[in-house]
Amino acid sequence: MTEERLREAARQAGKAIIDSLPAPEDCTHTFSLKHQKKMKHLLRRAKRPSIRPALRVACMLLVCLLGCGTFFQVNAEAKEIFLGWVSRLEEGAQHYFFSGEPTANDPVPYILPEVPEGYQEVSRNTTDSDFCVTYANAAGQIFEFGYIQNAEESPDDIFFIAENAEKQSASIHGMPADLYIEKNEDVANLIVWWDEETSMLFYISAYLDETDLISLAESVRQVS
Repeated sequence: MTEERLREAARQAGKAIIDSLPAPEDCTHTFSLKHQKKMKHLLRRAKRPSIRPALRVACMLLVCLLGCGTFFQVNAEAKEIFLGWVSRLEEGAQHYFFSGEPTANDPVPYILPEVPEGYQEVSRNTTDSDFCVTYANAAGQIFEFGYIQNAEESPDDIFFIAENAEKQSASIHGMPADLYIEKNEDVANLIVWWDEETSMLFYISAYLDETDLISLAESVRQVS
């Protein structure tokens, strides 16, 4: 069996498989609302500009659109107990996902009144329930503020890359918060907090120490 005969056999096998498939117009399928929501969010995220991709510190975020149920490997009774935002460590990333049904609350926009000196806005992505704004300074350092409200049109989860960070517990106006203080000073620190009443999850990634991160998080307020 020569290479040419193998290539010809492969071509014929490929053609036979293609010929056996139905015509495109005969292939009808209605995707679920959940799947459409994830694809819409993925396409929107893909349009965000890349700022110095070589910087490992950029945003500290990897947004993934995976259903929260996939990773919440507990029984149905436990799911009913743990409603709200839940986090777990997965392959070096902190995975935050919402367990429960989407909230019926009306979308509420939030703002960060001030950003650290020297930072300029470079990108903004916003919907009624999903917001993310990214800033950069002259040194190429990234500062990011965002939030997610668990609703029908919002993503189900989010990943934060914090493999070498020390995780600490904190509180923002009585709301539970997680602080991630990096051991490497070239990587931004992170704070994540959530409102259990409105199902809002907030995050700030910045080159700030613990005290300044908490102070910045406490300044976040609703748009009046």
